[in-house]
Amino acid sequence: MPDKSIIDIDYDFAEDYNKNKDPDKYNKKLRIWHKLLWEKYLPNTNTIFTLFDKDYGLFHQSEIGEFYLTSDAIVHTYSRGYSNPEIINRIPKEEIDNFYHIACRIGAYILFPGYKIKNKQTINGVRGCNQKIADRFDLTLECIRLYYNGVIDYGNL
Repeated sequence: MPDKSIIDIDYDFAEDYNKNKDPDKYNKKLRIWHKLLWEKYLPNTNTIFTLFDKDYGLFHQSEIGEFYLTSDAIVHTYSRGYSNPEIINRIPKEEIDNFYHIACRIGAYILFPGYKIKNKQTINGVRGCNQKIADRFDLTLECIRLYYNGVIDYGNL
């Protein structure tokens, strides 16, 4: 298995990319670290979940299937001011900036399934675009749980 010791949990991805480009799509170090963190033997198999670069995400293909995964931060920083400005404007900018940079470390990133099924949004797309979820990861997890328990159809959120 690869050496994961190169991963620096304090590394700030916001400082490492062109401010006009999303690190989830364009940051090579983030991709390498995702590969290191997620490469492991799959349960009850001799198959290693190996990821390869594909488009703006990562790809795995084996006897268990094909998976296209995309990266995204799971922490909503509210640092852009368009979310709840009446509350955000009361918080000192320095505190918002400090929180933003904490949320730009490897522990705040996760891989999501990247394929659209039946031309519906991806889980991550719904998370970011649906006002009922409002980019909140806790609500995203709850919707996933409810979907797999047959309580909701995520296409009707």
